[in-house]
Amino acid sequence: MPGSRHIGTSKAGGSLFAAPAYYRVRVQGRLDNSWDQRMGHMRIVSGDAGNDLGVTCVEGRVSDQAELFGVLSTLHDLHFPLVSVELLEHVDCNDEGETS
Repeated sequence: MPGSRHIGTSKAGGSLFAAPAYYRVRVQGRLDNSWDQRMGHMRIVSGDAGNDLGVTCVEGRVSDQAELFGVLSTLHDLHFPLVSVELLEHVDCNDEGETS
């Protein structure tokens, strides 16, 4: 498909597996900000999804897929049903210290 991205590769064809990137993870339920350290200091925003449980967004930079897996594992251990995981931006190694 034109414009589609293959899982595990960047636009330049490099691997995303060990590269830093920004992600947004949505889970069903409410998670308060006191969990930010356990979530790798990612931003936690709880919202209303039109139901009693709402949706929480956890978003921010992870250094690699292992760190992302740690966040997902923590959410699983806390019994939050996963709604989505979205790659927001791949961080090139040359851009790691810069903020856009």
